[in-house]
Amino acid sequence: LEARSALVDVARSKYYPQLFLGITADYAYAPGRYRQRNPFHGDPFLSRGVRAGVGLRQNLNFVQTRARVEQARAEENEVLYLQDAARQLVLFEVEQAYRNVIIKRAAADARERQLSLSNDWLRTEQVNFDLDLGDTENLVKAVRQNLELQAAEHQAIFEYNRSVLRLWQAMGVADAYIESGMLVE
Repeated sequence: LEARSALVDVARSKYYPQLFLGITADYAYAPGRYRQRNPFHGDPFLSRGVRAGVGLRQNLNFVQTRARVEQARAEENEVLYLQDAARQLVLFEVEQAYRNVIIKRAAADARERQLSLSNDWLRTEQVNFDLDLGDTENLVKAVRQNLELQAAEHQAIFEYNRSVLRLWQAMGVADAYIESGMLVE
C-alpha cells in the first residue's frame, strides 16, 4: 500500500518542472607540445577546463500526466480493496470455523447424552438378566448399542477437537501452540 501511494506521488510529481545541474571537467597534457594561445582554436592534447550547466525541464503533456496519476490512484485503490477483501475473508473463515466448533460441540454433547441413556439401559438389562427377568438377546442388543455409542462419542469428540484446531488455524494461533509445545504436529 505504501509503495502504491509512493507511485501516486511520483506520477503527481510529473506536473512540476525538473531542475538539473551538470558539471564536466577535463584535463589533457602532452609533454613537449606547444601551447596554443588562440582562443578560437583549441588543442585537444594540451587542455584543461571545467563546464557547468543548470537546466529546467517541464513536461507539457498534462493530459497524459493526469491519466498516469489516475492510473496510479486506481492501482492504489485496487490494493486497498484487496486488503479489505483479505481482511473480510479472514473474518469469514474465523466465523465459519467458530460456527463449526459450536456444531461439533453440540454433536458431542448429544452423543454424551445418548451414551448416558444407553448406559442406563445396559444396567437395567444387566439387572434383569441377573434376576432372570430378561433374556440374553436384549442384553446383547444393549451391549452392542452401548459399544456403538461409545465409538460414536469418541468420533464426535475427535471431530470437535479437529474443529477447534481448525479454528485456531484460522485465527493464526495454532503455530504459537505448536512452538510452545502445547500441541504436537
